[in-house]
Amino acid sequence: GGTADGTGTYAYGTDANVTAEPNVGYVFNGWTGASVASPTSATTYIHLTDDTNITANFAIAQYTLSLTSEPPEGGEVAGEGQFDYGATNAITAIPATGYQFTGWSGGTPADANASSTTIILSEPTTLTAKFEKILYEVQVTVIPAGASTISGTGFYELDENVTLSVIPIKGYEFSHWSGAILTSYASQTQTLTVTGNLNLVVTCERHVDAGTLSYA
Repeated sequence: GGTADGTGTYAYGTDANVTAEPNVGYVFNGWTGASVASPTSATTYIHLTDDTNITANFAIAQYTLSLTSEPPEGGEVAGEGQFDYGATNAITAIPATGYQFTGWSGGTPADANASSTTIILSEPTTLTAKFEKILYEVQVTVIPAGASTISGTGFYELDENVTLSVIPIKGYEFSHWSGAILTSYASQTQTLTVTGNLNLVVTCERHVDAGTLSYA
């Protein structure tokens, strides 16, 4: 746990200075024995009137592990508390709905990119679990390919509203949507709430008046 200095031979009635020095990972935990002036001080003295034995006591250091979330609404953390020096402590980051864990900052976790990992404390430590909003992709496939353009596709956050519109090219007309539960499959414009990745299909048909231009 540490070392103690002050051993020696002293004249009767004199004061002997003693010092306790903890090793890394330990703290001084008081003197035991007779005539110690201040039993709780690492540096103190003994008034000698006889041969005397004293003991410097040490204990394993304990450090505080604090965990935070950034942003606070992004998720929860578990595993904070007071722990012995050198002990392996489990920590966990739990994303809220619509968020994903992106890594730990501060301290030296075993794997800064893992939501569940461990950390060994050698000092008071604060760790921050970082979260970010998940972006879900909204995609639309056109059948036949190239028969129309679609506005509104892209990446959206959870519960965000997206409006999709079909714009057929000349010679084609909109027929119907498929690939998801919609209020009206025949509506050329759709407004949806994003709850995850979304893949829709738009079917277009050749316009009845479309023909072939020939010339000589």
